[in-house]
Amino acid sequence: MTSVVRAAATLAAVLVLAACGSPDGPASGSEAAAGGADASQCATVDVPMLDIPTKADGDPVMAIPAPAGWERKTEMDSEIIRFVLVNPSLAAENFAPNVVVTLESIAGDASADEVFEQQRSTLVSQGGATDLKTTTGTLCGQPAETIDYVGAPVGATPSRPITLLLSALQAGERTFAVAVTVQTLRPDDPTYVRDRDTILEGFRFLPPDSA
Repeated sequence: MTSVVRAAATLAAVLVLAACGSPDGPASGSEAAAGGADASQCATVDVPMLDIPTKADGDPVMAIPAPAGWERKTEMDSEIIRFVLVNPSLAAENFAPNVVVTLESIAGDASADEVFEQQRSTLVSQGGATDLKTTTGTLCGQPAETIDYVGAPVGATPSRPITLLLSALQAGERTFAVAVTVQTLRPDDPTYVRDRDTILEGFRFLPPDSA
């Protein structure tokens, strides 16, 4: 189970890095979203919320819903991989449903549309994703995109349905991009469906120093 989560986390990190480009290079295009967002623009859900620790001053404020049965794992935490949740109680075929949160930033004002387009391209070219279905929306007032797709096999793990929530915001002189990846081998399990929707709906992604 750990190796599967590690593979998912590594792929998620690669995708965010590919979408954002070099962290030290200049960005082009319109800004993702600037200022004005606050917690009142975030959806509320009826489960406990876990704060995602920041790594540096100026990081976005993030929190994730944690429905019953979802456990925090810290083995893969890094500058890119910010949070992992796993639900062993819903495991099937030695695969536990998991959530991986990654964050990356670049200097300047980047276009959310450009970030999302690059993400979709990388999912296919580097992640082997198929059957992409995209829904646009907002997350706490920032531009957001949800991508449902079929992930390529990883080791002994077969192809599986994956849901990816993307959002981008501009803070100070940097643009931040977050990716929340949720996957399972049993997409029709009603508990998984309920929990996945709760986690993605209630995820919080706000500018630094937001209430």
